[in-house]
Amino acid sequence: MKNYLSFWNLIFVSSIFIFLVSCKNDDENECCDPSNPECENYDPCYAVEEPTAKIQMREQYIRPGEGFFWAPYDSVFYNDVQFSSPYTGPEYEHTWYLGSEIITDPVFTRSHPIERPQFITVSHVITFPVDSACYENLTGRDSTSATYYIIEFWNEFLSYGRFRMVFENETDSFDLELTWIYEDGSPIGIPPIEENNPLTLAINFHNLGDTIDIPFGGRNLENFLSGSDGNLMPRGLLTVDSVDRRTVTMEYQYLNQPFKLSGRVLN
Repeated sequence: MKNYLSFWNLIFVSSIFIFLVSCKNDDENECCDPSNPECENYDPCYAVEEPTAKIQMREQYIRPGEGFFWAPYDSVFYNDVQFSSPYTGPEYEHTWYLGSEIITDPVFTRSHPIERPQFITVSHVITFPVDSACYENLTGRDSTSATYYIIEFWNEFLSYGRFRMVFENETDSFDLELTWIYEDGSPIGIPPIEENNPLTLAINFHNLGDTIDIPFGGRNLENFLSGSDGNLMPRGLLTVDSVDRRTVTMEYQYLNQPFKLSGRVLN
């Protein structure tokens, strides 16, 4: 008799479990996508973005053997600056003010054959159709300005200078310096004077304690180590965080092995 009751108790408990699991699955499968008109929580304004006159600026540089690369958006540059808006569709109208120029393209590039160093201000006005269902108080217009800096010396870039670094999975840090100077120790301006023998020096690279002349180059937030083989000459990238402008990551191939490091800007 006890075995008989135990059997039916097991059937009852199993039925309750299956019912509960089924209900849970139904809840999980419930339509809850705010961008889907078929769902109860549909919000027609969910994916509607309020346009702004945000200014994006960046610059290209060459990685030997790999071609042109865009450095991260920034405000410190060498020469050829690209200005752009995140909103480039035909429904948007743009007016840029740069010096005496007025530009109406959503994206454009300008060179700076000017006296250095120099701070320059660019202004941007955007007009756009108003979505009155989502934004009642929009005027259909926004404007802003941004100031950027054209360097005098290469060592002004954040990706040149002194860094405190640590290898991945290690705890002991060391100081590394990447600098571009002439043989007499003076800083290299723009353009470099080749007859003065410019040197790209890495001081305490790989925590080896030596000063070595290795090829590298980049822009404010990126510095590319362009050793051709990743063996005796390292090949990789040092990147400064574009938000805090202090945190550094570095990845390179050296002695035919990959290495990852993290750290911070010291200068």
